[in-house]
Amino acid sequence: MMNTLILIFYLIKITSSISLHVSNPLQRFVYDDLTDTIILASVNHIYSLNGSDLSIISDIDLSQSKTDHNCLITNKTSLSKNLYYFSTSSYLTPSINNIFNQLLLLTNNSILICSTSNRGGSCQLRSLINLNLIKNSSQRVVSSSPFYPSVGIINKNNQILYISNTYDSICDPFYEIPTISGRHLINNEFLSIINLNSGQSALQQSTYTLRLLNIRLIKDFFLYYLYAFEYKHFSYFLTIQQSDVHHTGKYKLQTKILRFCQTLKQSIIKSYVELPITCGKNYNYLITAKFSNEKNILYGLFRNTTLANLTSTSHAICTYSIDYIQETFFQTIKRCLVDGKGYRGLDFISPDTHCIPSKNLNDINNDYCPDENDRFFQYPIGGHQLIEQTQPIIEFNDKVNFTAIEIGSNENDTIIFVGDDNGTVHTFQTSNTNDIYKQNFQSKIIIDLKLIHKKPTLKNANLIVLTDNQIIKQNLSICEQYTTCNDCSNVALCHWCSKENKCTATYEETT
Repeated sequence: MMNTLILIFYLIKITSSISLHVSNPLQRFVYDDLTDTIILASVNHIYSLNGSDLSIISDIDLSQSKTDHNCLITNKTSLSKNLYYFSTSSYLTPSINNIFNQLLLLTNNSILICSTSNRGGSCQLRSLINLNLIKNSSQRVVSSSPFYPSVGIINKNNQILYISNTYDSICDPFYEIPTISGRHLINNEFLSIINLNSGQSALQQSTYTLRLLNIRLIKDFFLYYLYAFEYKHFSYFLTIQQSDVHHTGKYKLQTKILRFCQTLKQSIIKSYVELPITCGKNYNYLITAKFSNEKNILYGLFRNTTLANLTSTSHAICTYSIDYIQETFFQTIKRCLVDGKGYRGLDFISPDTHCIPSKNLNDINNDYCPDENDRFFQYPIGGHQLIEQTQPIIEFNDKVNFTAIEIGSNENDTIIFVGDDNGTVHTFQTSNTNDIYKQNFQSKIIIDLKLIHKKPTLKNANLIVLTDNQIIKQNLSICEQYTTCNDCSNVALCHWCSKENKCTATYEETT
């Protein structure tokens, strides 16, 4: 049944806003800046929206009268909430008749959408604006569980989807869905695994996918993918995972960042390296992250507890430059391949073995990837050298669970938006973390945040806010309407610029 949609326009003191309310729970969205189009995915539905006013261009009902799997029955889905609390899936209710959209990405004037329909985890390629079906996948690509969304990135140069999946051991058949894989998006090989010969045995043995070592680990080893980004010819994924593979009953967790090379002729495993990443002394558990292409900085939103205990849980944001990240990966690779120290295997991908010196120092650098003809490879490599920031840029003691983060930067300052599970967006500048502006929406949870129209400057930027039941577009910069210093000073995030004698946003002020 088609959702009831209500378009509401309203004006508040700080920002001019437009919102679209949807009856079914919302899950994710993407924005295409070339066409100013928003693709919005909810349970059982996808919408194409005009980015200027959020009007609906087209919508597709994905619900089915009959499904061919029973994974979504509540008592058959293995939930992770006893180990780690994920706010952004806590509001979803499993149902055998619901279709959950697990992955939504833009690619070449079209969208790739993967859902729990059609054998539990297949994908479709649809046109960007009118959502016409272009291609359908017959392969299972994502998990069948609504609580385990997939994380992926598309390399525009080679049109390869790099995707990670968190297993639901009850719902997902062993070896049918790889933990990490690279997949073609070209027509004749749509979503096939790169360099893979056909056949089930080939899929099980392929080093072009990443899989856990055995069935016991798939059932017991906690490994959850949270965020992905790319830089140069590397894919990076951030995870929450078990600290010790040998003690699956203890469930000690840690955050790790992993990396592999984006080369078509080299398998993922042959360049796989992972390292622990922490924030300050107490914040070890990542919630989500954003990579700023403008600053080449990774921003991580962390908390100090695995579960959501509001009496003791606090949050922090830490930053890591890509140069620092690359250097730490280089030192880890050097330690194994040049110095012959440490271990490879990680014991949940392949058995642990000692590193053996096999390279000279002049053979590797920060951009090193193994030679495709090198048959002696010592991967996957697991290092213990932390990627860390000793002092967070900000700490939050609010009695809420933070869920989303977005970054806006210019040459003068950085503005950060953080959402929580109480429907509030917290906004501050890194130059003044003591002054935090809070705006509450009538929603359970902030799922995602994204700045649009931010080039060439943030002056005309809009913030897209996705909650569990609405999508909101806000104009960030309306300070120019205030013509006196007194009026300007009473508005949050506005500042009277005496040099130019006008009211400007604080993050735009020049000295």
